[in-house]
Amino acid sequence: MSMDTQKTHIRWMIKRDMEQVMRIEASSFREPWTRADFERRMHNRHVIAKVIATDDNIVGYLVYELHRHYVQILNLAVDPYRRLQGIGRRLIDDQKTKIRQDTLRRCLWADVFGNNIPAQQFLNACGFACAEIWEDAWCYDDGTEDDVYRFVYSLEA
Repeated sequence: MSMDTQKTHIRWMIKRDMEQVMRIEASSFREPWTRADFERRMHNRHVIAKVIATDDNIVGYLVYELHRHYVQILNLAVDPYRRLQGIGRRLIDDQKTKIRQDTLRRCLWADVFGNNIPAQQFLNACGFACAEIWEDAWCYDDGTEDDVYRFVYSLEA
């Protein structure tokens, strides 16, 4: 773990975080979520959003949804200038700790686009395995299609 990640803390996402979260989101994804996308999800009582911060600077975030037997990661990103410092892993490890303490939810799911090789490698390095692939399941705004890979981390395995 780098010195930088030791100075970070994970907390609930609040409204004033949104400007920094939107900057990270825009620099991380081909079709980023809008502010309305975040707000709509955060109004769902089963969705939780967390940030990882150093003082007042957001360096990453995680949005996840609680289901009866699993937790689905909806969105995870780290500031491009802070990647490869263990920040994303801290967010994932926080979720792993939570499911270890949960008697119902025993696994984490994350759906990743086929062209997002760094995310697939990251999830593999965090102990996830590809469980399903849906070919041409996503159509981008420009009309191109992409596969979707479901990665699963399970305590049952």
